[in-house]
Amino acid sequence: MSLTKVKPWNTELWTDSIESLRLMAPVVQGHTVEVAAYNLGGTKGGGFFIYDATDTTSTDDGGTVIVTIGGQRWKRKGDPAEFNVTHFGAVMDGVTDDMPAVIRMYNWSNSFGSTFGPGIILPAGVIALSTFNTGTAELPSFKLTGPRCEFGVHPRVTIVPTNKTTTTPMFTTKSRRTEISGIRFNGTGSVLPFFVNTVTRGAYVRINSILASSPGGRMFQVKDTIDTKIDQVYSFSAKAAFFVSTWSSENPGNWDHSTAIELSNFNFNGTLNEAAFIAIRAGQSHMVNGWYDHCYQGFDISQGGWIMDGVI
Repeated sequence: MSLTKVKPWNTELWTDSIESLRLMAPVVQGHTVEVAAYNLGGTKGGGFFIYDATDTTSTDDGGTVIVTIGGQRWKRKGDPAEFNVTHFGAVMDGVTDDMPAVIRMYNWSNSFGSTFGPGIILPAGVIALSTFNTGTAELPSFKLTGPRCEFGVHPRVTIVPTNKTTTTPMFTTKSRRTEISGIRFNGTGSVLPFFVNTVTRGAYVRINSILASSPGGRMFQVKDTIDTKIDQVYSFSAKAAFFVSTWSSENPGNWDHSTAIELSNFNFNGTLNEAAFIAIRAGQSHMVNGWYDHCYQGFDISQGGWIMDGVI
């Protein structure tokens, strides 16, 4: 049962959830409400909301703009750079599927900056996710980041799949730029790939501070890379490659190879069934300070051009 309290010294209110906030009728412009948590009985995603009487058109985005049953709009206070998926409804109990909250944050980020917006931000903890496909239209960017992590082998957020039997990638997109960092993926018992980018004729990729624990499918699959940097990445007991770059053979441009991949500060241990790192025909590329151990095959970078430094 929802609960709402009035603080007697002004029009400020306290309520227990976003669901309750939608039922509240604002009093005056600037009326402020403190929401205890996003979900009833939860502890995350709360905050302060202010009534904006001048706005009659904004869409309810499930996180920063909440439209009441009467059509009024509550707007979340705070620095957008500090928002994360809990502010869009993520429970983060490691069991509940929080992909709907991820999608709400993704849509909000695109609405205010499709290229340089904050993207999907995960706080520390464990989050269970199903699958998400952004569609067939080309997008400027896809960003998925956990908390800042100086030591890539110890990310502070762990993603676990809700469906371990699906072969559908957890994330599928067609984005010109990709930024994924600060994440542990625990794929124990699963078969799904983690991330697939279908964009062609130039993919800009940044992958940083990733730990893949027992993934059952490939972690990252891209095409036609240029300006790609992969740093502080680790994979243990994988059943498929950590990174695969292929080519589209599309024109104009004769895209028959990848270019400019830099792989640095990595450890791939116990990869089965295929090479841990696959970048056939990749030119102008660099591999430095890495370790392959007990893998079916360390890497396949055949037909390419690489500088190797400190790779064991």
